[in-house]
Amino acid sequence: MSGRTILIAAMLMAAPASWTEQADGAPASHCASAEYRQFDFWVGTWDVYPTGGSELVAHSLIESVYNGCGLRENWNG
Repeated sequence: MSGRTILIAAMLMAAPASWTEQADGAPASHCASAEYRQFDFWVGTWDVYPTGGSELVAHSLIESVYNGCGLRENWNG
């Protein structure tokens, strides 16, 4: 599915800016706790192969979004 984008942080799209930013534009501190950092290992650019296979099937870009409050996957098959 070429160009498919999966947005894990969909709920935050409609969230008020006060949920993700302080008045000075700095990231909100509630997204700095350990619970929000559990998937940081996943952030980056990945080549995707089927389990046990050697044929490249896709590229995936995982980004931290909303000041660290969510993740977005950009999948390009």
